[in-house]
Amino acid sequence: MSESDAKVADVSATISKVFVLMLENHSFDHIFAMSGIPGINAATTSDSNSIGDQVYPVKDGAPASMTTDPGHEFADVALQLSGGNGGFAQSYATSVSESTGTPAADHVGDIMACFRTPAQLPVVAQLASEYAICDQWCSSMPGPTWPNRFFVHGASSACPDQSPKTLEEADGNFTFTGFAMRMARFMRR
Repeated sequence: MSESDAKVADVSATISKVFVLMLENHSFDHIFAMSGIPGINAATTSDSNSIGDQVYPVKDGAPASMTTDPGHEFADVALQLSGGNGGFAQSYATSVSESTGTPAADHVGDIMACFRTPAQLPVVAQLASEYAICDQWCSSMPGPTWPNRFFVHGASSACPDQSPKTLEEADGNFTFTGFAMRMARFMRR
């Protein structure tokens, strides 16, 4: 056994429980960029998004709530990730996937604000200071919460790539139909 393998084995022997805390559609930067945690790879106040001539810098002190709900369906996240230097601001300014509408022009920059983690999210800050956090973890699919929860816990979304509609949540079909279909295909093999 190599020295590296021995170190991994020693650490593995001391781990008795693993907890997964999956939060609701917030980026790592939104929660941890202004946390003061040393050594993390996160946005800084020198980063920004632009729409035309308007620059929206990353800033400290996210509002407690947004004036409109940022889009987090597949198309929204695709624009956020591949929209160049304007992805997040452009998505927030133009998204129609959420029923809350688009923000007023003077609130578009809110999407670039990061929490002052110790002051605004003290429980998260405490957990992050005592346990491991992953600054290079990527979602299984660029999209909403439910399919990504399924991936985390079941290694598949079983086809859904969108948020469930209210009635789909209520009757359980969104959650279980895809897995039942997938299991039926697996059992036929």
